[in-house]
Amino acid sequence: MNELIGLQTILPVKEQDLVLFTEFLNEFYTLPSDVSVTPQGDQFLIEGSTADAYAIGYAFAEWKCWKKSMARVPANILEHSNEIVFKRGEEKARQYGPFHDSMVKTAKIASLMCDKDISTNDCYNVMVALKLARESYAHKYDNLLDAISYLAQKNNSIELERNAE
Repeated sequence: MNELIGLQTILPVKEQDLVLFTEFLNEFYTLPSDVSVTPQGDQFLIEGSTADAYAIGYAFAEWKCWKKSMARVPANILEHSNEIVFKRGEEKARQYGPFHDSMVKTAKIASLMCDKDISTNDCYNVMVALKLARESYAHKYDNLLDAISYLAQKNNSIELERNAE
């Protein structure tokens, strides 16, 4: 049995941030039942096994970055997807290469692995299906955002192919 310990972050926190941080944890992490996160003055007290408490501490640092990025996120999921697919596409292309080119390569690699022809369109469909399958277990904003974004990218791919003909 793991010994319970308490870790305190050194980052100041506001009362309303406890709710936001708890929502973040529930959205992106599965908390073990023995872990608790409670405000303690201007800090969070994280209690649980050593590994869990350190993981939650890491999640808190990740949340601080996420919170800053979410301040720029549109309130509507379609606008958010538009922001990702059309407005930040250049930023992601510098980091990962053009999205469409990656999906073409994905289709070629999957075709070799499965020893049958898998199209780029198939890859988009699988990615959307994966996000919807995950959503069937538990609602996560990110699942729906990604599914919408893959559909938008799929449409771009179809248009690219039509314009190339």
